[in-house]
Amino acid sequence: MKGQPAAPASIQRRVRRLALLIGLSAVAIVLVILGLLTVHTLRYSELLHNVTTASEFNQDFKSTIDQKMYYYVIGS
Repeated sequence: MKGQPAAPASIQRRVRRLALLIGLSAVAIVLVILGLLTVHTLRYSELLHNVTTASEFNQDFKSTIDQKMYYYVIGS
């Protein structure tokens, strides 16, 4: 009859191990997701900076061309 008290302790130990494994897995998944979001945010920020720079260049380019065409048309 000594085997009966060992069984609940063994089951309890297995449940604790399983809970620890699930908890660690959940933490690992959350960390991976946070890492992916960080990488995505950095890439998006870089892309947005590039788009802003290109837009400013295009606006300046258009203004310069418009001014040159105006001077050409009026003969100055």
